[in-house]
Amino acid sequence: MLESVEAVNKALIELKHDVVLLPLSPTDEIKNSLASLNADLLFNLFEGFCGFPETEALVPDFAEELKIPYTGCPGSVLRLAPGQGQSQNTAEIGRYQDSFGTGFKPCNGGRF
Repeated sequence: MLESVEAVNKALIELKHDVVLLPLSPTDEIKNSLASLNADLLFNLFEGFCGFPETEALVPDFAEELKIPYTGCPGSVLRLAPGQGQSQNTAEIGRYQDSFGTGFKPCNGGRF
């Protein structure tokens, strides 16, 4: 799964977006970490902590609570089928800017 993180990171950088990778561990204050980034969009590649498939829903749950738009399934859906992916401890967060220098929001027609 780290290959996916690297591929998304590379593609966004090539498109001139600012990208921040956020490695996560079970002892992290995940919600505080997400809030402190002030991100416009979260590429959620987190698949839970190894041995704890129920943790896969943490990132989208916190993103929804913090009103951060994100990719992937909502936590409510992920809780229906826990453990469907391999463990992945990285969420990719991006603060994107369009060609006019304004903050990118998914609904304003920016490119990925």
